[in-house]
Amino acid sequence: MTLQTEHGAERLLAQSAKGNSMALVYDKTLVTGFKYIIESERGEKKPFSVTLKPIDSVRLVQLEDGLLKRSQDNSLSISSGSHAVSICRNAITGWENLNGADGKPLGIQLDPKDYISEHSLAMLPTSLITEISGVITAVSNDPSTIQTFRADEV
Repeated sequence: MTLQTEHGAERLLAQSAKGNSMALVYDKTLVTGFKYIIESERGEKKPFSVTLKPIDSVRLVQLEDGLLKRSQDNSLSISSGSHAVSICRNAITGWENLNGADGKPLGIQLDPKDYISEHSLAMLPTSLITEISGVITAVSNDPSTIQTFRADEV
């Protein structure tokens, strides 16, 4: 399925056999993932970056529905932290230049569905999870914003 956005960017959603790998077409180029350099790392010699894949619109809506939680007294609350974690679990596929206290590189672990493991995601501070989820959401909603965030294509 191809959609035309108001910004003129085409969006193509393609699923892999596992059903979780997404791609979009921007400027007539298939983008299955892209590298994003964390804002506070820009200008560093070896900046920490994450490899991200877009999330299709149906999955994005399902994740957004998880924002609202109803308590026993029927009041509603917004679970923005859980939402950011869910977005990142669905879209982070790799990273570069993340080192432990000993200076050795920390690898990323993916689960059988190629989602980042909870263990790996837990290594990132909440502020980075929030930043990364905002980038993923923006690009997944409007592919033309990829130019704002992309360090390079994967």
